[in-house]
Amino acid sequence: MTIDHNNSQGQRNETVEELAARSGYTVAELQALLAKPAAVLVRDHVAAYAASRKSKRTRETYACHHDRMLRGAGPVCDQTCEPCLVPVRTRKPGTKSDTVDFACRCECSDCRLSRITIAPIGHLGVSADVYSKDLVVSLSLIAGRYAIKSGIVANRQRAKRGLPPKKADGHNAAETAISAMRSLFLDAGVDSYQDALKVKKPARSPKGRRRFEDFEFAELILLTETSGNDPELDALILEAAIATGVRTEGVPAMTVGGLRFDTQMCAVKDKGKSSVDMPVSRETLDRLLAHAIERGGPVCDPTNPLYVPDSPVFYYRCGSRYQPITERRIDNIIGRWQEHLPWARAEQVGFHHIRHTIGEILTREPYGPHYKKTYLRHADNSVTDIYGKCEIDMLARAMCKLLRFEHPLVHGVDARKKETMERLGLA
Repeated sequence: MTIDHNNSQGQRNETVEELAARSGYTVAELQALLAKPAAVLVRDHVAAYAASRKSKRTRETYACHHDRMLRGAGPVCDQTCEPCLVPVRTRKPGTKSDTVDFACRCECSDCRLSRITIAPIGHLGVSADVYSKDLVVSLSLIAGRYAIKSGIVANRQRAKRGLPPKKADGHNAAETAISAMRSLFLDAGVDSYQDALKVKKPARSPKGRRRFEDFEFAELILLTETSGNDPELDALILEAAIATGVRTEGVPAMTVGGLRFDTQMCAVKDKGKSSVDMPVSRETLDRLLAHAIERGGPVCDPTNPLYVPDSPVFYYRCGSRYQPITERRIDNIIGRWQEHLPWARAEQVGFHHIRHTIGEILTREPYGPHYKKTYLRHADNSVTDIYGKCEIDMLARAMCKLLRFEHPLVHGVDARKKETMERLGLA
């Protein structure tokens, strides 16, 4: 029924009453429904959510799970029958990349009983009924199953090249799917967010990562410094990683402005995008700055008027020019380790093993686990951590002994004390 807004107030109320009577609502309920704004569509909310994320890594990591929710998924089973291991490739709209999924094509009883399907919900309005606990459970299961099937296919290809298999248990994918949905639900502010918290993440399987033996570490360093198309760059990256414990994503993020010569620190920004100053040797700072100036030009030179503090530290050769490195440079280094060293290939040695190795060394006497935590920049996880906290000067002392360099937080304390006493007339 169309309501004529040109009618008088009394006539309009009578029309609303008639409409309420026909619809089974009271007048107050009908007026509340009419005044209620239309719900935001799920696809619009996902787009706004992605645009609001500052971290590119977060956007990219969560995007596949959100896209799967929007376009639907399945049917997918938990079996590994050959028909169910055939990848289904779909071109992403507006891009040149494909989305790889898997669909259950087997009619065995195990496949039929374990199938999961998610209907597209991008056209629906955001509500607690749409953003539900069941949606989180289904998406996490599908993410895990896709990861397992994808891992099986990838490991078959690796076997043809003589490479060892990679872990493919789906745990990480399922965990990330739950995190992606929790974050999205929290952004929407719907009531079902509390239900989503009740979906437990799968227990993490042991990493199986160990620290390098001294001879293995020496072998990796030698290989890095003598192979590849730019050994100078790779050796400097490895030196910075050992000194600071920087993660893979933090290497391209290192800037010239983060080389703090006054305090002999190097700013590291990786996980969480928070910047932390780490004690390093003066020689390391000199080499990093010299590399940046040589390859990055005047924008990397603090004495030049064109200096830009946010300029990257590391650059690779690109023809006759130099370009800032990306995480692919780290992949290149790791690839050579695994290509030339059988033990590195068998154990799938990666960049994170460097952090693990130095961290384990710091747990030995005369140091302790709190030194390791500070070097790795792990958050405190208990009240008692406060009493075993390793301050930055303590870490500097440990790193000076470990890497054999001097640091102002450690050396020259007596000289500074004498100078201060003389200045105060207390000598």
